[in-house]
Amino acid sequence: MDALNYPYIRVRDANWLKQTLLLFPHVARMRPRWAPPDDPEIETFRWAAKDQNPLLRSVNLHSQAVRNAQRRLMLKIAECLETDEAAFRARFAKEAFEGHYNASADDLWGQRLNPSAGFQIHADKIFYHFSEFLEFKDLCWAPERPHGEHYLEVHPRLGAAIMTTLAFAAARDEGLRVVTEFPDLHGQMIAAGDDNLLHRLSEGDTPKPEPINGHRIAEIIVYQRCDVGHLSAEDMVALTEERAAFARFRQALEEEAKALPPEIGNPKILQQYLDDTVNDILARWQKDRAGFTPLAKAVFGDEAINEPRSLLQKIAEKALTSEVGGSAATGTLMGGLTNHTLAGAAAGCAIGLAVHTLKSWRQVAKREAESPWKYLTTLEKGGVGFRMVA
Repeated sequence: MDALNYPYIRVRDANWLKQTLLLFPHVARMRPRWAPPDDPEIETFRWAAKDQNPLLRSVNLHSQAVRNAQRRLMLKIAECLETDEAAFRARFAKEAFEGHYNASADDLWGQRLNPSAGFQIHADKIFYHFSEFLEFKDLCWAPERPHGEHYLEVHPRLGAAIMTTLAFAAARDEGLRVVTEFPDLHGQMIAAGDDNLLHRLSEGDTPKPEPINGHRIAEIIVYQRCDVGHLSAEDMVALTEERAAFARFRQALEEEAKALPPEIGNPKILQQYLDDTVNDILARWQKDRAGFTPLAKAVFGDEAINEPRSLLQKIAEKALTSEVGGSAATGTLMGGLTNHTLAGAAAGCAIGLAVHTLKSWRQVAKREAESPWKYLTTLEKGGVGFRMVA
């Protein structure tokens, strides 16, 4: 399953995009044909491919499912206007504004992240008859400070209704999960979905707390504990190959979630529960990580412990050096024993050590391969840093 970024075309933070790609193979977005350009650090993700698809791709806004969803919303707006136009306009039209956000024309994200500012939508995101209807009903207008060419502006509540309709229609059509770079601003809209949109927005209904599940725990790990600053788009392509390990990881997180209350309304208490759970997971991962003792690493080296053939070669080398064979390896005679005798004994010990070590290596490798936390090890090897404690 891929992610669908809500509600904007552009991504503000490349690190958020990289973190999201740790949870999903690709990130889709509602990007029309004549969309504004991306920042250079975001642009590279449009060309880095995984399974023939770029890491950052577009959904089909012209699909029949998306068009039908817009038509239903348009008919619902028309019905509300016919029933009580004054009440609808008092909540969703330009006259309902308390005032525009006083920001400079190039302060794109400052305008977007202010809830009292108008909501700007690229006109090509919605089909022509819908935008014509909005204009005819005086529910959209030309922005004073446009975010680019072809943008129209609507009341924030109406903008949320339009973008939520588009997002969930596209998500159902393409099998996506709706996510947002700005959960404090848009998280509740995503949690509530697109059911009964206009009524919810009109009445200001607060949605029920989102259920606690494995995905919530994964979000804490990825967005609050992972440092992806050093990763490139190419690095992200390589990391997405570990889907089997990721599947075990997600399954393990679902089991962890079962030990938590299904719903927690208090945000501070919820965060504490999630932090404690993630702290415990990361501590168990560190304890569970496969590997040799520091002494074995010192004797045989990091390269050898990762591959048994290399390890056996290292052991054989040690058997013929003073590190294992002692003076026998140097040709010194002791008590009538020849250096060949002692070297043979050392080699025999080395063979026994090799058999034991190879058996141990296989057990360790099997345990690591089956560990539910292998995905975290994969991320660390790929360059992801971890903050172990909240």
